[in-house]
Amino acid sequence: PMSAVKSFLTNISGLYLDNPYHNNKHGYDVAHCVYRLVTIAGLNGVFSHLEFFSLLLAAVGHDVGHPGVNNVYLVKAKNELALRHNDRSPLENMHCSVIYDVLNKEESNVFVGLSDGQWREARKVILAAVLGTDMSHHFEQISKIKLFQEVNGEDTAAFCAGEKDTIDILSEEKERYFIMEICLHCADISNPYKPFKICSQWAELIVEEFARQGEREESEGLEISPMMDRKTIQLCNMQMGFIEFVVAPLIIGFVQ
Repeated sequence: PMSAVKSFLTNISGLYLDNPYHNNKHGYDVAHCVYRLVTIAGLNGVFSHLEFFSLLLAAVGHDVGHPGVNNVYLVKAKNELALRHNDRSPLENMHCSVIYDVLNKEESNVFVGLSDGQWREARKVILAAVLGTDMSHHFEQISKIKLFQEVNGEDTAAFCAGEKDTIDILSEEKERYFIMEICLHCADISNPYKPFKICSQWAELIVEEFARQGEREESEGLEISPMMDRKTIQLCNMQMGFIEFVVAPLIIGFVQ
């Protein structure tokens, strides 16, 4: 029901914290980018409606409740979130939990019309996609994307050229979930391939959030994380390194 969709979005938006970067604007920006990546690639004709809908919900809520510090800090500080999730993707596990806290409210239950099987299918998509945004998986994801391209390159090229209606390997559920995970991860770090006016503003916001984490670490007697010491941060160098070594290999692999 549309009333449930509105309630879900309002609740999720309100549960994002007022961080410089990881706030509700980031959540909606990433959701829009997921929509664009999926539709431009024609993957909305490959994913089921339920899968695409679930992926968009995952995107909206993928950073909900983010405290403005990263997993490295949470583990270093012996934070409650890290202890609760055994140091394994504490932020991403928390985001998943908050999404389902909202879905469990009667007025926000956008899955009210689903069968039990459909509900479990949607949950698989949401968990896989959100947990896949943990940057600790990033370089493994790049390797998997390259392997996917090597094995399925001809098939994907034929699909993109309009010569086929589907990509054969994506008839397998596990492979579709992987591509959905990559769609969300690509969108999550998409700022550098947006128009520069937008990219530069997001860059300034993430650097401010990093600097605040560094100050928090310093005040708590913890080692300041790399690139988070306000006194030594060089935004241009940080962004160039991030683009060249982190973003470009992933998005180029995805595009190919």
